[in-house]
Amino acid sequence: METPISKKEYDNWGTYNSAVFMRDKIVLNPEIKDSKGGIHNTNFTANNGNWIAEMKLSIGNTAKTNKGGNGVGIHYLKDFDSDDIGTHLFGYTKSFRGMAVYINTILSAKKDDKTANYIQGFMGDGLTPVNVMKTKDVSNCLAVVRNLPDDQPLMLRIEYHKPELFVLFYDYEKEDFEQCFSYEADLNYPGVWLITAGNGLKNPDHVYIDSFAVYDLEEKVSVGHN
Repeated sequence: METPISKKEYDNWGTYNSAVFMRDKIVLNPEIKDSKGGIHNTNFTANNGNWIAEMKLSIGNTAKTNKGGNGVGIHYLKDFDSDDIGTHLFGYTKSFRGMAVYINTILSAKKDDKTANYIQGFMGDGLTPVNVMKTKDVSNCLAVVRNLPDDQPLMLRIEYHKPELFVLFYDYEKEDFEQCFSYEADLNYPGVWLITAGNGLKNPDHVYIDSFAVYDLEEKVSVGHN
């Protein structure tokens, strides 16, 4: 889906809590404390083991603070319960079956004299809760993700070439994608895409989605609109 959002795209996605579709963007989370929202595609997406998901989003606040207080989760799940949306800090339960890539603006560190945040990757078995406050022994990298100059979007790419999952982000200074991390993942199942966000009680940010699409590299067509 890409702005301006069509009626067909709107009909193929469900919204929860603070999430709302607008013509020029999807408001996943407003700049309000303790707000949480999520969207998911209503049809399970087939997976042949060779695809790319690309996303453009905006994370930040009007005060342009250095510190953030939210998280965004991009999930590819075997199943999900809509009652679990909004139950965890980043908008969804910590116990899920499938893959999740988190943009964690609560944890920060300096990178090239700039305040950067963590992008993290997890595989969930549905039983063991993931720990988003942990960076040791967790697939992650640092990237500047909030309040980008000139309102540029954060561009994220998730590539799956069975059995390896790669996560990349776009570096505007280098004008190219930079690999964040990779790990082995078993994603050989028809799944549902669930994108969530959640603000805490301090430093709330907005989260806007400009576009999201999944490309099946075997069929060479986009399946991100279903």
